[in-house]
Formats: sequence, structure tokens, C-alpha cells
Amino acid sequence: MTNKRVIFITGGAGGIGLCTAKKFGAHGYAIALNDYRQDNGDKALQELRALGIEAALFVGDVTKEASVNTLVAQVVAHFGRLD
Repeated sequence: MTNKRVIFITGGAGGIGLCTAKKFGAHGYAIALNDYRQDNGDKALQELRALGIEAALFVGDVTKEASVNTLVAQVVAHFGRLD
């Protein structure tokens, strides 16, 4: 559970997604990081945490509605909210 605002970032393991996660994290957001690959997501998660950013990884395919529903439920269960 967190008191911070929580942002869900898809494709968060690299490129624009990871840069976006760093930017929001630097502004005090908790990051719900999503990628479809665990290994890439783990690396990005370590990078965010090394910067002192509160973050968690949620692996899933956001092109599938059922997966998105599961991911959102996981994020809310973990952080207590999704903004």
C-alpha cells in the first residue's frame, strides 16, 4: 500500500516507457511497471529502485483484454490504488 499516486506504464522496460517511469518516479509517483517479458522488466525495475523510486513489475500482454483486467487487479492489490 502506498500514499503516493500510482501510474501504470506499459512497455516500461525500455525506451520511452522507462524514461517515462523515471520522470514520474522523480516527481514522487509510485510506478506500476508493465512489460511482457520478465527478464527485461526485472532489469528496468532494478534501475528504478536504484534511483530510489517506488516501483513494482507486472508482467502481462496489454493487447489482450483479459490480461489487462488481471494486471489492473494486481496493481490495485499491490499498491492499494491506481491513478
